[in-house]
Amino acid sequence: MSKLSISQRAPDAIVEEDDGEQPARGPAVVVESDDDGEPKAGQLPARATLNDDGSVTLALVKPVTLTIRKGDSEKQETYAELTFRELTGADLRLVAQEKDEMKRTILTLARATGMTSIRMNVLFDRLAQRDVGGATAVIAYFQE
Repeated sequence: MSKLSISQRAPDAIVEEDDGEQPARGPAVVVESDDDGEPKAGQLPARATLNDDGSVTLALVKPVTLTIRKGDSEKQETYAELTFRELTGADLRLVAQEKDEMKRTILTLARATGMTSIRMNVLFDRLAQRDVGGATAVIAYFQE
């Protein structure tokens, strides 16, 4: 059986393996494609840009302004675009724990944009339908 432990102090996850459980072995299967080995990439919306670091920036159809209150201070932030990164395994575990489908979608968007879920909840409610569709298309692009 394999165990996975993640230490907050160590930068890497540690996998401890023992001989108790061995993976089933069977014949190897090779899958060949007709497209010269080129993987088919997901389709990004026309207003999305693939950045050099692998992230994707989506220009919003309708910019959204949020008022952010922290203590006694208040500021306005306008979102004209969102930048997404590929989710990690930790992100996927966290998202999988959410049972409500809408909350799972919002949490996925929050994790992919590096935004807090509280802020994404408010932003999501103000996004145009086309922007929600564009954002979910970007998430689907990373899943290809």
